[in-house]
Amino acid sequence: DHKLSPRSYRPLTAYTDTGLEQGRAYSYEVKAYDPSGNCSEASVPITVSTKDMQAPAAPANLSVQAVTGTTAELVWDASTDNVAVAGYKIYRNEQEIATTTETNYRDASLIPGTVYSYVVKAYDAADNLSQASNEISITTRPDIPGNIRAIQREDGILISWTAVTGADSYELGINGEIIETGSETFYLQTTVLPNYKYVYRARAVKGETQSAWSEEQEFLTAPGRVENLKAKVTDDAAIELTWDPVDGALSYEVEINGVVADPVTDCRYVHSGVDPEALNEYRVRAVNGELSGIWSDALSKSITVVFPGGIISEDSVW
Repeated sequence: DHKLSPRSYRPLTAYTDTGLEQGRAYSYEVKAYDPSGNCSEASVPITVSTKDMQAPAAPANLSVQAVTGTTAELVWDASTDNVAVAGYKIYRNEQEIATTTETNYRDASLIPGTVYSYVVKAYDAADNLSQASNEISITTRPDIPGNIRAIQREDGILISWTAVTGADSYELGINGEIIETGSETFYLQTTVLPNYKYVYRARAVKGETQSAWSEEQEFLTAPGRVENLKAKVTDDAAIELTWDPVDGALSYEVEINGVVADPVTDCRYVHSGVDPEALNEYRVRAVNGELSGIWSDALSKSITVVFPGGIISEDSVW
């Protein structure tokens, strides 16, 4: 590629060329000449490449674009090199996991709810390795809680779900409101409207990373409590019960002395065949499908009242 200075002394059969660039190919040929300046034909040319000793610049601006429970999308700025960058090596938790010629990488072998750190290094064709890029740390999204269940009790609605491995805490959504439940996998909702549809969903939390929401679980609460239960004796010596209607109730159950009678759809029940001297206790509750409301206050009623001096017939409530 360039002409070497002729020697004026006894010729040597070796020459050292200096000042060359790293990683570049050079072509050489040699001609002999005599004292008169006559030159021979050129030798067979040879091509020699100098060794590249310079590493690429470190990749810059390593960042994560998207994280799921099992994947992470990494991107970074391209490196530069005195010759050319051949590719990039990706390191997860200080261990090399992959190489790529692109300036992005998708790590698809992660565990949900786990912390990982990443750096990237550039390399060239001579296997010169750059310094590491900036380090980033990510937390994969935890698994989604499953088996959302809701059970209505006298003290409220108990919502529960399955635990997620690695989760620090949980969040519960109730009709759009988000409630932090800590590390517990259940929550007791104490403020409950009767005959009302609640929609529940849950998600796990790891550090500042949340899982996706679980599937929604709808729950219709039981009807409200029966109020204003009354009893009176009919002309045919039966006891008639009446009460106020309850919103959402499809039927009502009447309990007579601890035994539940067949349900009725009206707000009225006639207890016939009553022992005239018996004191009967009644309770009523509203029913909506498989859901039963809270029993009303107990009401005692008899057709006759027995006193030591005899039997007095009267419409008595005890």
